[in-house]
Amino acid sequence: MVADVLAGKIDLILTKSISRFARNTVDTLTTVRKLKERNVKVYFE
Repeated sequence: MVADVLAGKIDLILTKSISRFARNTVDTLTTVRKLKERNVKVYFE
């Protein structure tokens, strides 16, 4: 999925829960920041 974001194929990610997005808080924050730099929005239910 991250590869598709980097390729410009995805601009929005909808996730059921944070636990489905990443294994821990550090990974979640790191990934969300990378996505934000590319103007990709991430929404958690």
